Amino acid sequence: MTLDDYIAKYNGNYVDYDHALGPQCVDLYRQYVAEVLGYPQSPPVVGASGIFDSASSEYYDKIKNTASGVPNKGDIMIWKGSIGHVGMVVSANVNTFDSFDQCYPVSTLVNSSGQVTRLGTPPSIQRHNYTNVRGWLRPKKSNPNQGGNVSVVESWYKKYGDRDVNDNDRQYFAMWEKAGELAFAQEIVPKTLAEKNAQLNALQVAVNNLTIEVNGIKDQLKICSEKPPVVVDKVLTDEDKKKIADEYNLLHPTTTVPTEVDEDAIVKKWWIKLFEAFIKIGNK
Repeated sequence: MTLDDYIAKYNGNYVDYDHALGPQCVDLYRQYVAEVLGYPQSPPVVGASGIFDSASSEYYDKIKNTASGVPNKGDIMIWKGSIGHVGMVVSANVNTFDSFDQCYPVSTLVNSSGQVTRLGTPPSIQRHNYTNVRGWLRPKKSNPNQGGNVSVVESWYKKYGDRDVNDNDRQYFAMWEKAGELAFAQEIVPKTLAEKNAQLNALQVAVNNLTIEVNGIKDQLKICSEKPPVVVDKVLTDEDKKKIADEYNLLHPTTTVPTEVDEDAIVKKWWIKLFEAFIKIGNK
């Protein structure tokens, strides 16, 4: 089976390799190892990030994440953290990569009794950048057993112990592996929620401050628009009349200046223009 065959088979279909605590990202990885690579399973881990250390160098090249590094299709991508994440690379460049993931971006949650309370995102191709990526495993051999379905515990005892494997052993190691994921979720989820709530509160304060500022500006504009113009009781002198006539000529160069200047009409006209200017400013 190829990676493309594997994706076609499980895309949108949950994989629960060890049948404990629901489908997790590690389950999709172990099913890939069994069906596509045919390798013995890596030892149990507390979280997916531990796969980078526990995987055997007999079967994988371990490549650390660098600024210029680009994984190959079929490499196993591993994220940092006390739990981390794991997915199979579909395509990549120096900035982003697509991988076949389970429980990303939403993880499966279980309660203290080991019961699933929320299913995560089913297997699907997801786009990532390289933030928090620890590195990737590059298989050394292609399909050595064509999908020899070796369980987690069977490969562990084959390499490290002499005792027989039974259902109790399988259940024990599966619970041990998923308990770490549960502990991580219980620690990280409340912390993430607290951070998001703090960001939301800060944004709310900023909105309130802006609202106060806008209301203040509206009040000032309302005062300006409602304030009556100041009437100046002034007797025009001959010099004043000449200035008004000169300004009139500038505004109406082709119009003959009236010989008799209606002082009250001109003053009224200019106050009307001034009031209209205030109204325009208030509307902006």
